[in-house]
Amino acid sequence: MPDPAGAGPPIALLALAVLSFAVAVLAVAYARRRVRQADLSARLARQEAERAETAERELAGVREDLTGEPDRLATLLADLAPAIDAVCAAKTRRDLGDAAGRAIERVLGPGQWMVFLDPERAGKQYVLAATAASREAPWPLGACLSPQMGRVGLAIRRRTAMVRADFDREPSLVRQHVDETEPRGFRVDAVAPIVDGDHVLGAISAGALQVRHESARAALRVIATAVATTLRTVEARQRAAQLENVDTLTGLPSRNWFNAEAAEQLYRNRERGQAMSLAVFAVDDFRLYAGREGPGEAQRLLQGIAYVLRPLFREGDLVCRWTDEEFVALMPGLDRRLAADQLDRLRRDVTEREWPGAALQPCGAVTMSVGIAAGPEDGTRLEELIDAAYRAFVRARSYGGDRTVDDRGLVSEAAARFVDDPMVADEDEVADADVPPLVHGARRVIPKLDTTYLDDDDAHEPR
Repeated sequence: MPDPAGAGPPIALLALAVLSFAVAVLAVAYARRRVRQADLSARLARQEAERAETAERELAGVREDLTGEPDRLATLLADLAPAIDAVCAAKTRRDLGDAAGRAIERVLGPGQWMVFLDPERAGKQYVLAATAASREAPWPLGACLSPQMGRVGLAIRRRTAMVRADFDREPSLVRQHVDETEPRGFRVDAVAPIVDGDHVLGAISAGALQVRHESARAALRVIATAVATTLRTVEARQRAAQLENVDTLTGLPSRNWFNAEAAEQLYRNRERGQAMSLAVFAVDDFRLYAGREGPGEAQRLLQGIAYVLRPLFREGDLVCRWTDEEFVALMPGLDRRLAADQLDRLRRDVTEREWPGAALQPCGAVTMSVGIAAGPEDGTRLEELIDAAYRAFVRARSYGGDRTVDDRGLVSEAAARFVDDPMVADEDEVADADVPPLVHGARRVIPKLDTTYLDDDDAHEPR
């Protein structure tokens, strides 16, 4: 048998060799790591030196502005204050874009400048609001810029003011993308985004500058800040005006807005000699519905009526909520017959819908009464047309509702299906009644005009 003790030295030598190899591998790995660290440190040192050199050059440029051209810098600062005052005095977005452009032109005197604004605060596209150039402007007003396009788009994405040197320091892939997507004709030496909190509201740019780029960067930052502040004020003013002109329950225009717009529309129609119709309409027995179903359901009914009527009117028609349950519509270019057809479609749509509690209404459905007046036969002024339409509206109510009536007689009859009701007069009863013959088919007949629910002061005003 072989001696086991003889295997001892070879095993020990093998273990020693393995250990020595592992130590050598670790030493090589450590050395390589030190080399990589040294290379990284050297690269960082070179980059730091390059940054320091660039900063020194920029600082030298600023010093040159401060010492070599004091008159120009003083002029720039003197021009900046009144330019910012003009920006802050803007009342609309259009005025703001023009004021920002004039500020850029006055302070920097560039060969080209552009002002982009985001109309929706969505950050998807920016509309060219103002521009000017020594040669032909690169884009027409209203053109849209994507944040992915060119130097202006890059500054918007970076959310910081940038000058030509900043673009040149970008990685090669970024520079390539900027060059490929730069719109033709754009000259951008400096650009500043218009930032408001988390939103980039736009950007201002200048090209072919007559001042140093760093000075332009500082000036554009100040102008962009003033634009952002003023834009918040303009938008707040627009929201306040919109709330004043909109009925908060239905979203339809308010009565004040209607009065102003309708007066202007009537004037234009008189000048052109066009037909004009005005309608007053409301839900029949609305107060009964509100008392039975509750105020919340009554408000939802009015909101539903507004939703139904919007698509039925043309773009040029003026529609508003006049009082609690009553609406008014002005229809330029339509005579009384065409206007009645349009309102009858509305009545049918309202009646055919399944509103909560509609079956408990006196007519078995939610119905509407409509009064129509037409100019110039019934008047040429807004007040005259409203009075005539309201008289027709009261007459439609007095005939039982669910119909369209003009100030000269009935235009159309009930839109809802006929229901058996002891309160409904049959054809023979209607024939004997003291009402116009076209009332036949109405579900309820009230031969005498019923205005007992109106006060003397309300005789000519919708309730």
